[in-house]
Amino acid sequence: AAEQVDRALPVYRRLCVECHGEDLTGGLIGGPPLTGTMFRQKWGGKPLSGLYSFMSTQMPQGSPGTLSPQQYADLLALILSRNGHEAGDEPIVPDLELLGTLQVRHD
Repeated sequence: AAEQVDRALPVYRRLCVECHGEDLTGGLIGGPPLTGTMFRQKWGGKPLSGLYSFMSTQMPQGSPGTLSPQQYADLLALILSRNGHEAGDEPIVPDLELLGTLQVRHD
């Protein structure tokens, strides 16, 4: 949902922007892009649960797993919105079973 993206922006700017860039295309210290061809090649067509699990156990670098499950879900909504996913009526929830039924766009 759109509110989720708005909620994620301050968290992204505080913890993610240095590595992944203001526009999610890669940052100053070499974090991979979270949008565009490279991102879609890695994550496109795969279940959202895999991306959520990676984020929630590996990010942010230096203090992985330190955000709340909902903050990781909000950041996932932000990443998806920047990759052409329409904001749905229902927010993305930190439920691996449900996220396993949804995929990252690959076109």
